[in-house]
Amino acid sequence: MLQKISTFWLMVFGLMLTSAITLGLMAASAIQTTRRTVENEQILQLLSRTEAYSLAINERLRGFENATQLAATQAKLLMLNNNLSPEETQSRLQKYQRDSKNVYGLDDWYQTNYLPEYKNDRISNVFLNNTAPLTPQLERVVAATEDLDVLFQSVHESNIGSQWIYLTLPSGMMRLYPWTARSSYPVDWLPQSVAFYTVADQAHNPERKSVWTAPYNDVAGAGLMVTNSYPIYDGDTLIGVMSNDFLIKDLQKEVLGFKVGVNGFAFLLDGNGNVIAHKNYAPENTTEGEEINIRLVDQEPYMGAVVAEMLKSDVGTKTVTDAANQQWVVVYAPIPTTNWHLGLMQPLAEIIQPATDIASQLKYGAIVLVLLALVASIIIARWISLPVMQLSKKARLISSSVDAMDASIEKRSEALTKDTDYSNIRGTREIYELGIVFGEMVATLRKRINELGSIYTLGQTIAATVEYEKSLGTVLSAVERTVKSDVAEIHIVQNGHWTLGISSRLGAKNSLSAQKFLMPESLMAQIIEKKSSILIKDSHQADSNINPNTAAYMKDENINSLLAAPLIADKKPVGLVSLENYGTDHFTEDDQRQLNRLAALASIAINNAIQVRQREQSLKEQIRELKIVIDETRKQKEVEQILESDYFQSLQKRASEIRARTAGRKGEEK
Repeated sequence: MLQKISTFWLMVFGLMLTSAITLGLMAASAIQTTRRTVENEQILQLLSRTEAYSLAINERLRGFENATQLAATQAKLLMLNNNLSPEETQSRLQKYQRDSKNVYGLDDWYQTNYLPEYKNDRISNVFLNNTAPLTPQLERVVAATEDLDVLFQSVHESNIGSQWIYLTLPSGMMRLYPWTARSSYPVDWLPQSVAFYTVADQAHNPERKSVWTAPYNDVAGAGLMVTNSYPIYDGDTLIGVMSNDFLIKDLQKEVLGFKVGVNGFAFLLDGNGNVIAHKNYAPENTTEGEEINIRLVDQEPYMGAVVAEMLKSDVGTKTVTDAANQQWVVVYAPIPTTNWHLGLMQPLAEIIQPATDIASQLKYGAIVLVLLALVASIIIARWISLPVMQLSKKARLISSSVDAMDASIEKRSEALTKDTDYSNIRGTREIYELGIVFGEMVATLRKRINELGSIYTLGQTIAATVEYEKSLGTVLSAVERTVKSDVAEIHIVQNGHWTLGISSRLGAKNSLSAQKFLMPESLMAQIIEKKSSILIKDSHQADSNINPNTAAYMKDENINSLLAAPLIADKKPVGLVSLENYGTDHFTEDDQRQLNRLAALASIAINNAIQVRQREQSLKEQIRELKIVIDETRKQKEVEQILESDYFQSLQKRASEIRARTAGRKGEEK
């Protein structure tokens, strides 16, 4: 039966069948793959945003901690190294009095002297309840800690969210800024028994670190806040606690302002799962003086599993279904400084909407492709069947001639074959060449997609690293994975001085920041000045514009190929990355383009790491200088105590008597 059907129609039917099935399967697979890919990518982007938001909040709170620790350090210095003279101490203490209820403070002087003159509250007040004794030592501390006002004012006006900053002593004395009347507290109030003090004492904070209270509604009406406290020790003795009240309202506004799709939102929980910020709940309605107590799982039970994961995990993603049977994707990340947790919620329908739109487009595209396949099948069948029929005719002609050949068949068949005209036979060659072209195109696209994916992944890895050595190692690894070389180096420039940050030779990495590098400094300066990469494919065939020092360097090191790119962040040079190879024509323009892209990401990462390291070194130097001052002051005080002691005075008197007797004997002998 098939013999009665022409080859053309058989091919049309076969091409239509195979193309339609293949396109259908490809379309179905593409739709599913696209849906999963887009959904995963959307969730990853949401998770990246959550981590970025949480990191920003954490850095803000860490800055607040640093302000508290700075104030604690200054308070310790003033209390332990009081340089005020007795006259100056008494002069300052004249302002302080106990009121009619025997509460000690500055209120009377503030109302009669300070406020009429300055008309502001940029001064601290002291509170000591009506039963606490005012010892001479405590009087000296009261006078000395007046000097904290300048630092307190600076912290309060630095827009870091500080409401009140205050020093509390074990005796119950408290110095609080800005001014607050002592009548705001009960006359027998014991501040050393309140959470802002006890959270940092020896029993609750044996590690002597910076600690935070639970969020609460301020008893004075300032709103939601959380207190950061830092203990002050003299050896093993707790001599005070520095506390700093952080207002939460700005942070709430920031969290609730995060844009999460159309209907999504952000929320913030404390370490116990209580709501700090949420669009549906108002923790600011908490009773004044009480801690926040709005557990999210109590309000929304379907969030129980999510909250449990948030409180025990670093970062993660979870899908939940709410009471209205709507699915939500929840991503979360911690805020380590306060042990809080930030979450972002977005309806699953919004996340997969781009995938749904793409799937619809793919369906319409598949239908169009099927129709085109039908038309193409007819055209292709025509072009395929025609040369097949022509080849059949030629084959029959050659076959018929074979039967008539004699012993010289080889020679005659060669002549017949040579005389046969193949110029009008097309199809096989064109299809083969088309396959080659499509293969090259697919390989090129795949290479570019892999390259972009690699750059994106490397960018995520590099941006998350802030440690200097780790940043250099990560960047160097990224460079080596992207562009292969025999030698890879990262050079750092600071204040016009070049150093070799890290080097890799044949896969062996060594931190060589203290060693002298070999690359000519003139070449590195030239690359930085031009702000463009340099590519030398073959040092033997390089043009005459090559730097002589560079040519000599490559010759001495037996290097034939060189590729280097500048590292520039915020229009300032950070350094450069160089790749070297012992072979010729190793590096290409494509390698140069990839290195330029990677250098842009690496510049930001290395610059951030350098700034972090500089801040750490500056802080260490400040701490070292502070320690030297404390040690010198303590040594001078000990020497003075020895010189003023009765025993030392008696020794001096006896020495004088001995010298007098010795001088008398010598006079008698003469």
